[in-house]
Amino acid sequence: MKRPFSDASERATAIGVLAAGVAHDVNNMLSVVLTYAEVLGQRLEPGTPEASELHELRVAAQRAADLVRQLLSVGRRAPARPERLDLGAVVGGIERMLRILVGQRVDVRIAATGDLWPIHADRARVEEIAINLVTNARDAMDGVGRLSIETGNIELPAGPHVVLSVSDSGRGMDDATLARIFEPFFTTRECGKGSGLGLAVVAALVEELGGTIGVTSAVGKGTTFRVCLPRDDGKVA
Repeated sequence: MKRPFSDASERATAIGVLAAGVAHDVNNMLSVVLTYAEVLGQRLEPGTPEASELHELRVAAQRAADLVRQLLSVGRRAPARPERLDLGAVVGGIERMLRILVGQRVDVRIAATGDLWPIHADRARVEEIAINLVTNARDAMDGVGRLSIETGNIELPAGPHVVLSVSDSGRGMDDATLARIFEPFFTTRECGKGSGLGLAVVAALVEELGGTIGVTSAVGKGTTFRVCLPRDDGKVA
């Protein structure tokens, strides 16, 4: 005879699997909505009522897509598949997605150091880190401003690392906010406009990859996140 908590645990697992499947399907449908919204936006004259209404539709759909993606990340069950990666190439591979994500009113600059050291990581995890940081930057700028994404090599006391920096020209944060930004469900945005999961997911993924994350910010002067991942030394773990 099974113990009651065992049944409850199995039910919770089953519900989690079902929720992940539904979230995945919803995410696919939202991707279609966002794609067509982007195409329609290119056909409409800026400043017209129709363009404004389409922008609001796109913002709402993007918020829904962000939430679904973050929930999928939190509930991820797929095992990691680490491989030798060029961080600059990984970011370059999702550049178009990132530019669509932030919108046309954000000036995006992407720069990679030549001769970048390799890292040993799961590509999907690295992409998720970049997407979440860019999403956070977009929200901090309210969709208007300057975004810089850079990759480079760095020597740390722990050894050689490769760094991903994401800087925005947004509102910035005070010390009290900085102390809590990686807490799950903590957000400074209005109700319904942020889940508070994005940076918590980033912190968990960076830790999983054996790296570190740091942030510098000042109110009114923007924010910079730096993710440092260990250089792949070619040794098999």
